[in-house]
Amino acid sequence: MITLQLLIKELAGTGLVVFIDDFHYIPRDVQKQVAEQIKEAIDKGVEIVGASVPYHSEDMLRANPDLQGRFIAIDFDYWDTPTLTQIAERGFAELGLNVDAGLMAAFAGEAAGSPQLMQSICLNACFQLDSRETRQPPLNVPDDKQFIKDVCSRTSSTDFSSTMEKLREGPKTGGTERLNYRLADGDNGDVYTIVLRALAADPPQFRFTYSQLLARIGDVCKTTTPSGSSTSGACLHIAQLANDGQSKVLIEWDSDNEVLNIRDPYMLFYMRWSDTIVRLT
Repeated sequence: MITLQLLIKELAGTGLVVFIDDFHYIPRDVQKQVAEQIKEAIDKGVEIVGASVPYHSEDMLRANPDLQGRFIAIDFDYWDTPTLTQIAERGFAELGLNVDAGLMAAFAGEAAGSPQLMQSICLNACFQLDSRETRQPPLNVPDDKQFIKDVCSRTSSTDFSSTMEKLREGPKTGGTERLNYRLADGDNGDVYTIVLRALAADPPQFRFTYSQLLARIGDVCKTTTPSGSSTSGACLHIAQLANDGQSKVLIEWDSDNEVLNIRDPYMLFYMRWSDTIVRLT
């Protein structure tokens, strides 16, 4: 409480803002206490901004319902395809590149809502075309599948191979052999291979509800699929292994809401465009 009173004394009415990021990572038994202190600070004139992923946006209110009416929610979603495409349109025009609209839409689809990833894809498209200065006369760039593959392979240069190997192997089994399943492409794989392939499948996305993940797993497997408990357990362990030793969260598994979220867009891109997942089968 001494710290709270000091915060109120120093910041109340100053216009300075306390920024709270990822409130949901605070242990549940501590959240209620923190939320009560947040309410008192707000009532005393301290301005507070909280940031969270969409499916945790109400955690602070659940911890203290008295905060209802004291917070205004501002939702920020992933960028949509038309907005991402504007990055390509403006940049390519400056460089004298007449890029087919279908090609730009394909790049936007691979960016999966991330403007940073869209910029990286467009940059590597320029490198692939050897366009480092404005073209004169302009160069026509058609919608070509091989060009998309070349650009995306080039963009996936961030190396997550060691992380993917850990995720593919999963936690130690203590000598118990995992069940293998027949996959739609003729390979065999356990639940970890199946979940990773499901995450890397089309269309690219960062957030997966449990039902969405099960639907993708059904497409990956030829007939029999892993049980629900096996899939949930694999999601939990994949998140734990991905984040082990990292300075930031790469993958989050919310067991309460059964939602898996890939937090690093470059990791998703690597999963989709490197051959690591297939090679480790």
